[in-house]
Amino acid sequence: MTKPSLPTNAPTAPPAPPASDPSHRAGFDMSRLDDVPTIFFDIVSASGHDGGVGALTLEVRRSVGTSDTVIADYRPVAFLRCSMASLRMLRGAIDRIQLLADPTPPDRLRN
Repeated sequence: MTKPSLPTNAPTAPPAPPASDPSHRAGFDMSRLDDVPTIFFDIVSASGHDGGVGALTLEVRRSVGTSDTVIADYRPVAFLRCSMASLRMLRGAIDRIQLLADPTPPDRLRN
């Protein structure tokens, strides 16, 4: 039995990034970004820690229409778990985002 040959226009893997690409040097494959989820949430419904692991429950608001009304509720979209060190890094990132959005912190407005 002969092995079928691939057509000449068969899709191929994307080319490797050049060695000058910083993401390549860091071992990060930019072509895999489609596999990474984007999470949008409206509320943090629960937070806490256990054994040095921080925990957040992220939820999104949804509205479901019925024949005579609209029901609005919240559903979890992610359970975020991380070390306390990672939680401090996340807090720092959130603080920087808030500072970019509002460059004058409220405590500096008071005399």
